[in-house]
Amino acid sequence: MSQALFEASLDSVLEPIFTIFGHMTQANRQVMGLITPDLRSNEDRRGDLFQAIRAHYHARMAEIGAGVIDLTEDTCDANGVLRHDFWAEDPKDIVHANRKWGKAVSRAWLQVLGI
Repeated sequence: MSQALFEASLDSVLEPIFTIFGHMTQANRQVMGLITPDLRSNEDRRGDLFQAIRAHYHARMAEIGAGVIDLTEDTCDANGVLRHDFWAEDPKDIVHANRKWGKAVSRAWLQVLGI
C-alpha cells in the first residue's frame, strides 16, 4: 500500500475527529488528543502499523493546531503495546489499562493545564 493510500484510509476514519478538533482550535480552544496503546493481543507482532498511525495522528493534529498527549515511550514496548506493569488486573481484559496508566495520563493532562 502506498503512503498516500494509507494516509487517505486513515483520514477516512479519523476525519470527523480532525474536523471537530479543527473547529475547536479555530475557536481558540486548547485541544489535546490522547494516543492510546495498541491492543495487547498484538503483543507478538511488530508495531509498524501502530507507529505509522501514531505518526500520522501527530502530523494531522499539528496541522490543525491541536496537541497530543502521547505516553507511548513511557508506558509501551517497542511495538506500541502496553507494558505488563500497566495492564488491567483482569487477565481476560486485553483492552483496558490499570490505575497506574490512568495516573500517568492524569499527570500528563495536569501538566498540560499547568496544574
